[in-house]
Amino acid sequence: MRGQAFTFTHRGFCYALVPKHVVGGRGRLSVMTGVPPRTGTADIRLRLADTDMALASVTGLRREDCGSDIDALRDTLRPVLTGSAPATLTTVLPGGEPETIDVTVALADYERIEVQAVRPGDRSRIAPGDSGALIAVRGVPVALGIKLLDAGTANERVLALRLDDLKARIVRFLSDGALGAASVAAPDAAVAFEVVEWSGRPLDPDLDPRGLVSPGGAPFVAEHGGREVRLVLRLTGEGGRAPVVSGVRIEGGGAEGATAPKTLRLRQPRRQADPTPRRLNTGSIAADGRGTVPVSPRRMEWLEVTVTGVWDPQRPLSIETLTVLGE
Repeated sequence: MRGQAFTFTHRGFCYALVPKHVVGGRGRLSVMTGVPPRTGTADIRLRLADTDMALASVTGLRREDCGSDIDALRDTLRPVLTGSAPATLTTVLPGGEPETIDVTVALADYERIEVQAVRPGDRSRIAPGDSGALIAVRGVPVALGIKLLDAGTANERVLALRLDDLKARIVRFLSDGALGAASVAAPDAAVAFEVVEWSGRPLDPDLDPRGLVSPGGAPFVAEHGGREVRLVLRLTGEGGRAPVVSGVRIEGGGAEGATAPKTLRLRQPRRQADPTPRRLNTGSIAADGRGTVPVSPRRMEWLEVTVTGVWDPQRPLSIETLTVLGE
């Protein structure tokens, strides 16, 4: 199910709040920023009791894509929600562009608020896929939408969860040590690359593997997971030098109906400067689609990454993130 996520940082790490009904039974989601689009992976860490919200740790996004620190959110929103101040609900269009709708706060209690579109014609712009949309009053973030009430009627409203209540619960959870810096590994140094050659027909012709740029990038879904998928990467180091490579980390299988990589082969491809291809290593990837294949650190300008096996050859293969690890 499509929905929206509210991202924030805590102690230098990236997190997201996502409605539980959007998460469903999944433990991992793909998340994409707005314009320009960048893709990351959200691993569900906590499903809040008695409320439709889940907390995820996010990897694969740049720090600036993760929003402000959670401490920037107000501890209490009572002064902001008092009166009839103008408010907005911000949704994200399929292309990643934000869309703002003027709303009024119709009801506010200690956990939830309800808002209505100011103009009746704007009701049709609010859809079930907007779950998680941010509501702000005078520019202050106050709530995340989770449900449409009385949809299609003159009394249609958006039910939303207050961010001050969510903040208190999330900070307590993170501060108790159940999840925090000790349990979320710091990102490894990544080598910038671009995909210059590949095998494996894209399921969507407009999303070929050149979207798997580093850092950031868009996922790649190959039409048939039963065949080898080969990617040739051109690597970029500082000052024009060939970078040092120590391995490859891959995350896949997150697209709906897709399978994950099972085995990976790394080698230096045949090039004019180095005409002899050199096998570097092979490795197995866990069933959840995440794994790292190390190599003996060496400088190289080119790297060939081949998915030699998948967990379900009858399904398309998806690769959400591909990271070339440096020193």
